[in-house]
Amino acid sequence: NLRLKTQEAGGFIVQTNNADALTINSSQNASFKGDVNVEGRLTSDGTVRIWNAVDNGVDNTGVADAGAQLNTLIGLMASGDTLYIPAGNYNIATVVAIASKGIKVVGAGINSTTLTVNNTFGSFYCTPTATSNPEMLDFSDMTFIAGQSSIDYAIHIDGGGNIASERNSPRYHFNDIEINAESAGTDFTRGLWLFDCLHSTITRVHGKGYWTGTSGSITSGKLIELGGTGSPVETIITECWAFFFDIGVGIYGTVEGVFIHHCNFVAVNLGVIWDTTTDKPLLCFTNNHVNAYNFGVLAINLQQSVISGNLFYQREEDTD
Repeated sequence: NLRLKTQEAGGFIVQTNNADALTINSSQNASFKGDVNVEGRLTSDGTVRIWNAVDNGVDNTGVADAGAQLNTLIGLMASGDTLYIPAGNYNIATVVAIASKGIKVVGAGINSTTLTVNNTFGSFYCTPTATSNPEMLDFSDMTFIAGQSSIDYAIHIDGGGNIASERNSPRYHFNDIEINAESAGTDFTRGLWLFDCLHSTITRVHGKGYWTGTSGSITSGKLIELGGTGSPVETIITECWAFFFDIGVGIYGTVEGVFIHHCNFVAVNLGVIWDTTTDKPLLCFTNNHVNAYNFGVLAINLQQSVISGNLFYQREEDTD
């Protein structure tokens, strides 16, 4: 382990267990530069900790159950820590649980860090607690591949019904993620599944499902599903792509305030469905491209909407 005390006012410690180079900027963020640049967050105790999964015994050859190994490693981590998952193929035979702690999970890039899900539940299951944990959950730079059929999710964050009651609740960030179920006999019911998540940003999440040329051949469900019972608000979705999913974005429960911009939903049955339990505002859907077999946007119990600047195609059945 490398521990570095800076000379800045107050000082803080940067700690990582594999640093080829380490830099610290004026905003008190530390960057680890090995085979990829990783930026860690300053924790409440004045420490930046970056954990390298492979250096801590997680198999990246696809042989051992990396999910179980990641659970052991995450058990050693504290809120604010960064988990770096280097390039490789990780066999997620066991769901990775992140309970009541906010951490950053970053890979070496799409198609470099590949997590193959070989269980019916999913890859990451997160259960944050707003009142005791004002930290963020952050996922970026990795690919999830369905290794079998009927996988419930790639990433699921369950706020438990009370997350939206705390204005200092965690912020959830997803960037540069691919969710892939394009092989025959594989599918995700959901890619990202957010339940009672307040203040979420989803950027450049790309999904590819299985498809043989007709709407009936689509096996994967929703690329993104938003739900909840505590009126979770302010979800921003930008530059996302869904190819050959049943639904691009599904919005349910008591969700409010969803902003979708500059996305492509192609060869889907529905681009976006808003089906809340009661009248809820607001869907802002602008500058998107939807190529759908059925509806571009289907709204049920939507109280307010801003839908403009989009390109909608009604897709014909293709058999060739």
